[in-house]
Amino acid sequence: MAVTKINRRDLAALAEVHEPVTLNDDTVRGLSLRARPASSRNPMGSRNWFVEYRRRDAGRNAAKQRLRIGDAATMSPDEARRAARDILAAVRQGKDPAEERREGRAARSIVELEPIYTAKHQKRGEGTKAQYAGYWRNHLLPEIGKLRPRDLTKHRVETLIAEIANRYPVTSNRVHTLLRHFLKWARENGHAPAGIDVTAGVERQKERHRERFLNLDEYQRLHTAITQAETVGVPWATDSKSKHLPTNPENRLTRIDHGAADAIRLLAYTGCRLREVLSLEWSEFDRDRRMLYLRQTKTGESTRWLSPEAAEILERLWIAATVADDGTTHPPATPLVFPQITDATKVRPDLKAPWRTVTRAAGLEGLRLHDLRHSFASSALAQGVTLPVMGRLLGHRSIATTQKYAHMWDDAARAAAARVTQGMR
Repeated sequence: MAVTKINRRDLAALAEVHEPVTLNDDTVRGLSLRARPASSRNPMGSRNWFVEYRRRDAGRNAAKQRLRIGDAATMSPDEARRAARDILAAVRQGKDPAEERREGRAARSIVELEPIYTAKHQKRGEGTKAQYAGYWRNHLLPEIGKLRPRDLTKHRVETLIAEIANRYPVTSNRVHTLLRHFLKWARENGHAPAGIDVTAGVERQKERHRERFLNLDEYQRLHTAITQAETVGVPWATDSKSKHLPTNPENRLTRIDHGAADAIRLLAYTGCRLREVLSLEWSEFDRDRRMLYLRQTKTGESTRWLSPEAAEILERLWIAATVADDGTTHPPATPLVFPQITDATKVRPDLKAPWRTVTRAAGLEGLRLHDLRHSFASSALAQGVTLPVMGRLLGHRSIATTQKYAHMWDDAARAAAARVTQGMR
């Protein structure tokens, strides 16, 4: 093999070779240029730069590692020498660039790692699982799924989060948190360089607290609207001057089904989360003790105590599901309390349309279903219920979660103190 200071003339001379040729550079020991003639596998032939080295911890008789640096058609001799010097410097520091490159090629992409990560960090509640699956499906995988975690840069993360924040500010924060946890797991499992967090310092959006609490008058308007919507119906929210409105006003009414109406009532009377009510099964309802034993919630298994109003709703639904017209009893046709109308084996996906109808009729536009949970907590505190007891009513695992209602508890205690001393002087 020839040893020479490889220059551009040498590259030109090797443009067309009829047999393999190797030139070793005499400036950087280990650097070589290898030319191969055209073949059925490579009709154009090839000219590539290589560098050879022995690992620092290997003996003198150990085999050398060979690493391709680049294509001579695009990399000049000087560029090849600089790249070779950098690689050999890394070898002197105890690294093995060839092995690192093999590991890099074997590294899996984010779309391949996501199912493994999700299985190890599975969320408890079905609603939460679906929410996080949506973050992956709608925001992360389409944009960065083909990348390996080690190839993700801070600039790419900043751009991704900013694009989401333009339309969904709160969602961008949730996606940022999910990505941060995923990359932490990737680093711990060797899929990304340790000690480098590309999500650190990425700007998060400010979130305003959206808790809304119903007062007594609003509760009454809501329940009146529910009854109206499931019986006679509520008027359409349509411009009355439209040419395409039905002539008969009775045909301009929106009705909701009885199951949706009772599900909304149960949310108001229990403070349960939406998914806890929609996925409720008859086996979780203790008729005698008027309790719910929920097998799967956001915080795991949970026990909820029912008010007389909530128990009355479930008892009425139980009778409707198990008592025939002739008075005979039979098991429920479905284990679900609130199944889909079209398929009784499936859980209702949501209550969005019925809820819009009801809140519009009650003049409570903008009220969220989850606000019923906050309002239940507010009403409990107004009645003097302590924070630990309220935490059990809401199914909180930790008292720290219930502490966000502490300011309302202070107001309730202050009002109770005023009632105690009233008339003492």
